[in-house]
Amino acid sequence: RIARARSRLHATAGNASEARASEEEVSVARFFLACTAACWATYPVTVKGLAMLANGPLDPAVVTVIRYSFMAVFSAPLILQSGDTGKADASDSDVGGRLVASATGIAAVGTAGTLLNTWGIEHTSAIRAALVLSSINVFTPILSVLFGASPGDRNIPVRTWVACGVSFVATAYATLGSSTGLRGGLQDGDVSVLAAAVCYAGVKVLVAGAARDFAPEALAGGRLVASAVFAWCVFIISFFIGGLGDVQATLQSIPVEAWGLLVFSAFTPGLLATFLQAKGQSIVPPAQAQTIYALVPFFAAVYDLIF
Repeated sequence: RIARARSRLHATAGNASEARASEEEVSVARFFLACTAACWATYPVTVKGLAMLANGPLDPAVVTVIRYSFMAVFSAPLILQSGDTGKADASDSDVGGRLVASATGIAAVGTAGTLLNTWGIEHTSAIRAALVLSSINVFTPILSVLFGASPGDRNIPVRTWVACGVSFVATAYATLGSSTGLRGGLQDGDVSVLAAAVCYAGVKVLVAGAARDFAPEALAGGRLVASAVFAWCVFIISFFIGGLGDVQATLQSIPVEAWGLLVFSAFTPGLLATFLQAKGQSIVPPAQAQTIYALVPFFAAVYDLIF
């Protein structure tokens, strides 16, 4: 009963936060989400730059653990300056424990999505993977209806459903072009990428609830530290089961300029994007946020033209 009461309290706090948000605050939150999409879109360009500087693609497991280690280090100032970690229920004496549980849960779902997406891309074509992953535009509102933290998250306007559907169709059309699409049915890799899309959609729904309960600095920092721990766990397990290549050779093949790109990728699509996402989704419900996140391909195309 106590848990249910606390859950209702958090949901009520989330609703009140949405109700109190002025037009200007909503606009600022949407701007933060657009900036989040712009930050995320820098990652593909960074990966391309890393491959060029290293004269070939780097081991993704090594790159991932390096990036998340940098993110954990960068997030330390955020955690230290966050002060009071909670904001929805200041009387909750266990706010620190709830923050750890929430950040760890979000990081676990996000890590699962990354692993599924990586494996799926390796077992299907890039076009099929991009097409299947675009289903996140549909999964996000569905999961928001089922598991949204507040009535505002669960009650999705028709225009938002339409916008998410249009985003999915537009991405699918741009991805397919004159290709064969998903002819031959879903393959194992496609199913894995589809599961990754569900995980990524779940992260957006979880972040919306947590962003109303905790300060964005604390949530972003805790989430990145937990993600770094999971990245190291995956790295160590892969090392002992022989799933990694020559780690020492990979590290030696990374030139000084590439280390700069790794730091950039840890800060911009990593730390900065995670912080801005927490700020924006504290006001904007996940389904509406997804319509803004659909700008990632647009920003990626712009960066590709420039760089």
